[in-house]
Amino acid sequence: MDTSQLLDVFATCAACGEQSSVSVDLATWQEWMKSGEDDDNGNPTPTINVQDAFPDMTPANREVLIGNKAGWHLCNVCWADL
Repeated sequence: MDTSQLLDVFATCAACGEQSSVSVDLATWQEWMKSGEDDDNGNPTPTINVQDAFPDMTPANREVLIGNKAGWHLCNVCWADL
């Protein structure tokens, strides 16, 4: 039985204000978000690359996740206009 929970992750384009979203597995999201941070003992946890955490996701959708985590995002249209 699949007991995974989905989470909708949002990022807003810094150029045009368009909001993008993608649904991800909650446990995988939490693991990726905590990667690279210090654990409870002050030791850094290994960094997990977004493509390793979400290998079946398109690069554009992974950019939404990166934008959410970083606090800065460009949508596909604005990215193409660079």
